[in-house]
Amino acid sequence: MESPQVRTSTSLAYEICAVVVLWVALFEFNSWLFSAAEVSRYINWIFLPAALRVVAVLVLDWRGVAGLFAGALFTCAPQVGVNMAEALVLASLSALAPFAAVSLVKRCLRMARDLKGMTYHQLTVIAVVAALTSAVAHNIFFSLQHASHAWSSVFFPMLAGDLIGTLVVLFTSALVLRALPNIAK
Repeated sequence: MESPQVRTSTSLAYEICAVVVLWVALFEFNSWLFSAAEVSRYINWIFLPAALRVVAVLVLDWRGVAGLFAGALFTCAPQVGVNMAEALVLASLSALAPFAAVSLVKRCLRMARDLKGMTYHQLTVIAVVAALTSAVAHNIFFSLQHASHAWSSVFFPMLAGDLIGTLVVLFTSALVLRALPNIAK
Protein backbone atom coordinates (compact mmCIF):
# COMPACT_ATOMS: atom_id res chain seq x y z
CA MET A 1 0.00 0.00 0.00
CA GLU A 2 1.31 3.45 -0.95
CA SER A 3 2.02 5.98 1.73
CA PRO A 4 -0.04 9.22 1.71
CA GLN A 5 3.10 11.16 0.72
CA VAL A 6 3.66 9.05 -2.39
CA ARG A 7 0.02 9.38 -3.38
CA THR A 8 0.17 13.14 -2.83
CA SER A 9 3.38 13.49 -4.85
CA THR A 10 1.85 11.45 -7.64
CA SER A 11 -1.34 13.51 -7.71
CA LEU A 12 0.71 16.73 -7.71
CA ALA A 13 2.69 15.47 -10.67
CA TYR A 14 -0.54 14.53 -12.49
CA GLU A 15 -2.01 17.99 -11.87
CA ILE A 16 1.09 19.75 -13.16
CA CYS A 17 1.34 17.43 -16.17
CA ALA A 18 -2.35 17.96 -16.95
CA VAL A 19 -1.80 21.73 -17.07
CA VAL A 20 1.24 21.24 -19.34
CA VAL A 21 -0.71 19.02 -21.75
CA LEU A 22 -3.74 21.33 -21.71
CA TRP A 23 -1.54 24.38 -22.33
CA VAL A 24 0.26 22.85 -25.31
CA ALA A 25 -2.97 21.44 -26.80
CA LEU A 26 -4.90 24.67 -26.31
CA PHE A 27 -1.99 26.73 -27.67
CA GLU A 28 -1.80 24.61 -30.84
CA PHE A 29 -5.61 24.53 -31.20
CA ASN A 30 -5.74 28.32 -30.85
CA SER A 31 -2.96 28.73 -33.46
CA TRP A 32 -4.90 26.53 -35.87
CA LEU A 33 -8.37 27.98 -35.18
CA PHE A 34 -7.43 31.66 -35.09
CA SER A 35 -4.44 31.76 -37.45
CA ALA A 36 -6.04 34.68 -39.30
CA ALA A 37 -6.04 36.71 -36.06
CA GLU A 38 -2.35 36.07 -35.28
CA VAL A 39 -0.01 39.01 -34.86
CA SER A 40 2.80 36.51 -34.25
CA ARG A 41 3.05 32.90 -33.08
CA TYR A 42 2.68 34.13 -29.48
CA ILE A 43 0.33 37.08 -29.89
CA ASN A 44 -3.20 36.62 -31.14
CA TRP A 45 -6.30 38.84 -31.06
CA ILE A 46 -8.10 35.80 -29.56
CA PHE A 47 -5.92 33.75 -27.22
CA LEU A 48 -7.88 30.91 -25.58
CA PRO A 49 -4.91 29.60 -23.52
CA ALA A 50 -5.15 32.77 -21.42
CA ALA A 51 -8.22 31.20 -19.81
CA LEU A 52 -6.15 28.21 -18.74
CA ARG A 53 -3.76 30.62 -17.02
CA VAL A 54 -6.59 31.96 -14.89
CA VAL A 55 -8.27 28.60 -14.21
CA ALA A 56 -5.00 26.78 -13.42
CA VAL A 57 -4.00 29.43 -10.90
CA LEU A 58 -7.48 29.68 -9.37
CA VAL A 59 -7.88 25.94 -8.96
CA LEU A 60 -4.33 24.63 -8.50
CA ASP A 61 -2.41 27.66 -7.13
CA TRP A 62 1.35 27.09 -7.36
CA ARG A 63 0.85 23.73 -9.11
CA GLY A 64 -0.95 25.61 -11.86
CA VAL A 65 1.94 28.06 -12.06
CA ALA A 66 4.41 25.16 -12.44
CA GLY A 67 2.30 23.58 -15.19
CA LEU A 68 1.88 26.90 -17.00
CA PHE A 69 5.62 27.54 -16.84
CA ALA A 70 6.48 24.12 -18.29
CA GLY A 71 3.76 24.33 -20.93
CA ALA A 72 4.85 27.81 -22.02
CA LEU A 73 8.44 26.62 -22.14
CA PHE A 74 7.44 23.73 -24.41
CA THR A 75 5.62 26.05 -26.81
CA CYS A 76 8.29 28.76 -26.73
CA ALA A 77 11.68 27.03 -26.58
CA PRO A 78 11.65 25.21 -29.93
CA GLN A 79 10.88 28.34 -31.93
CA VAL A 80 13.50 29.80 -34.23
CA GLY A 81 14.95 33.04 -32.92
CA VAL A 82 14.11 32.44 -29.26
CA ASN A 83 17.16 31.59 -27.17
CA MET A 84 16.82 29.58 -23.98
CA ALA A 85 17.23 32.60 -21.67
CA GLU A 86 14.41 34.39 -23.51
CA ALA A 87 12.27 31.26 -23.44
CA LEU A 88 12.75 30.96 -19.65
CA VAL A 89 11.78 34.60 -19.09
CA LEU A 90 8.74 34.37 -21.38
CA ALA A 91 7.59 31.14 -19.71
CA SER A 92 8.05 32.75 -16.29
CA LEU A 93 6.01 35.78 -17.31
CA SER A 94 3.30 33.54 -18.74
CA ALA A 95 3.04 31.66 -15.43
CA LEU A 96 3.71 34.38 -12.85
CA ALA A 97 1.62 37.22 -14.31
CA PRO A 98 -1.69 35.36 -13.83
CA PHE A 99 -0.58 34.24 -10.37
CA ALA A 100 0.10 37.85 -9.37
CA ALA A 101 -3.21 39.00 -10.89
CA VAL A 102 -5.32 36.29 -9.28
CA SER A 103 -3.63 36.79 -5.90
CA LEU A 104 -4.22 40.54 -6.04
CA VAL A 105 -7.87 40.25 -7.07
CA LYS A 106 -8.63 37.53 -4.52
CA ARG A 107 -7.15 39.70 -1.78
CA CYS A 108 -8.86 42.93 -2.92
CA LEU A 109 -12.26 41.28 -3.38
CA ARG A 110 -11.84 39.18 -0.22
CA MET A 111 -12.65 36.00 -2.08
CA ALA A 112 -12.81 32.68 -0.25
CA ARG A 113 -9.81 30.40 -0.77
CA ASP A 114 -12.11 27.60 -1.91
CA LEU A 115 -13.74 29.95 -4.49
CA LYS A 116 -17.26 29.17 -3.20
CA GLY A 117 -19.78 31.78 -4.26
CA MET A 118 -17.55 33.16 -7.04
CA THR A 119 -19.58 35.49 -9.25
CA TYR A 120 -19.44 36.48 -12.92
CA HIS A 121 -18.33 39.91 -11.77
CA GLN A 122 -15.36 38.44 -9.91
CA LEU A 123 -14.44 36.25 -12.90
CA THR A 124 -14.58 39.30 -15.15
CA VAL A 125 -12.38 41.34 -12.81
CA ILE A 126 -9.86 38.49 -12.64
CA ALA A 127 -9.88 38.15 -16.45
CA VAL A 128 -9.29 41.90 -16.94
CA VAL A 129 -6.53 42.14 -14.34
CA ALA A 130 -4.84 38.95 -15.61
CA ALA A 131 -4.91 40.18 -19.23
CA LEU A 132 -3.56 43.58 -18.21
CA THR A 133 -0.84 42.09 -15.99
CA SER A 134 0.30 39.71 -18.71
CA ALA A 135 0.33 42.35 -21.45
CA VAL A 136 2.24 44.86 -19.30
CA ALA A 137 4.77 42.31 -18.04
CA HIS A 138 5.49 40.93 -21.51
CA ASN A 139 5.77 44.38 -23.06
CA ILE A 140 8.19 45.56 -20.38
CA PHE A 141 10.35 42.55 -21.21
CA PHE A 142 10.07 43.21 -24.96
CA SER A 143 11.05 46.86 -24.39
CA LEU A 144 14.10 45.83 -22.37
CA GLN A 145 15.11 43.34 -25.08
CA HIS A 146 14.51 45.59 -28.08
CA ALA A 147 14.88 49.36 -27.83
CA SER A 148 12.71 49.77 -30.93
CA HIS A 149 9.79 47.82 -29.41
CA ALA A 150 6.50 49.58 -30.19
CA TRP A 151 4.00 48.93 -27.38
CA SER A 152 1.04 49.75 -29.60
CA SER A 153 1.83 46.97 -32.06
CA VAL A 154 1.95 44.27 -29.38
CA PHE A 155 0.30 45.54 -26.19
CA PHE A 156 -3.24 46.00 -27.51
CA PRO A 157 -3.46 42.73 -29.45
CA MET A 158 -2.01 40.87 -26.44
CA LEU A 159 -4.38 42.57 -23.99
CA ALA A 160 -7.41 42.02 -26.23
CA GLY A 161 -6.43 38.43 -27.06
CA ASP A 162 -5.95 37.44 -23.44
CA LEU A 163 -9.15 39.15 -22.34
CA ILE A 164 -11.33 37.86 -25.19
CA GLY A 165 -9.89 34.34 -24.97
CA THR A 166 -10.38 34.19 -21.21
CA LEU A 167 -13.90 35.56 -21.25
CA VAL A 168 -15.00 33.29 -24.12
CA VAL A 169 -13.77 30.16 -22.33
CA LEU A 170 -14.91 31.14 -18.83
CA PHE A 171 -18.39 32.25 -19.78
CA THR A 172 -18.95 29.39 -22.22
CA SER A 173 -17.87 26.95 -19.51
CA ALA A 174 -20.14 28.62 -16.95
CA LEU A 175 -23.10 28.42 -19.30
CA VAL A 176 -22.45 24.76 -20.08
CA LEU A 177 -22.07 23.92 -16.38
CA ARG A 178 -25.28 25.72 -15.51
CA ALA A 179 -27.13 23.90 -18.30
CA LEU A 180 -25.93 20.42 -17.28
CA PRO A 181 -28.46 19.86 -14.47
CA ASN A 182 -31.22 20.89 -16.87
CA ILE A 183 -30.03 18.42 -19.50
CA ALA A 184 -30.23 15.53 -17.02
CA LYS A 185 -33.90 16.25 -16.22
